[in-house]
Amino acid sequence: MTTFGKLRHQIYSTLSEQYSNKELFKDTFKKINTILDENKNLRKVFNIYTDLEKKTITKKEVASEFVIEAINEIKTLMNESFYDGATKLEKIVGKTECEQNSITESIDKLVYKEGYDTLVERIDSKHHLITHLLEEKETVESVGAHSPSILNSLLTTKFNERFSNMNESEKEAFNSLMSLNKDEVKNRVSELKTTLSESVEKLSDVSELSEMLPEVKKSINESGNTILDLYKLEELKKNLS
Repeated sequence: MTTFGKLRHQIYSTLSEQYSNKELFKDTFKKINTILDENKNLRKVFNIYTDLEKKTITKKEVASEFVIEAINEIKTLMNESFYDGATKLEKIVGKTECEQNSITESIDKLVYKEGYDTLVERIDSKHHLITHLLEEKETVESVGAHSPSILNSLLTTKFNERFSNMNESEKEAFNSLMSLNKDEVKNRVSELKTTLSESVEKLSDVSELSEMLPEVKKSINESGNTILDLYKLEELKKNLS
């Protein structure tokens, strides 16, 4: 069976690929969230993986204990019910090709590998996770709802994909943003926050999206006044149109 770290990336990749097809996206998103809503263990493992990716811990000894306890908790939660839910998710997204990042690969190694032969590999993975947890990151809610986590990762995926594959006209558009002064950037960000918040409100009648909308709006409102923040908001506006 696919490791859970890879399965999470397949979820993100599937939704990212379907994002331009709104009906297909909503249908798949609803199916995934229903499975997670109905399976407490699966949902909790999903959130622990997210915490290990997104959380910041300032003390090394605390980070080390956090990794140990988190991995032990994941292993405890991986019972028959968990695997039943994971199998259902795999039927939806299992055919999607994707690449894992080094963090989820490290988590998977600690969760799925055992024995003396993998000891060095697991120690390296633990140290990698500790180093990652000590790095400053944006603040996230600990073990919260899974829907915002999926959505935020999806939006990041869409932005990174877009940014790394710009054509000439898109590069020109981005360069035009680079020419703006600080006040112009700040004003444009403010305008987009208002516009996007209104767009998000219009989605409130879509039941399968309603739980995540407050978190999406919060992310919009907490955007900074940098060129990168502006570009992300511009891209989000296109995706929501």
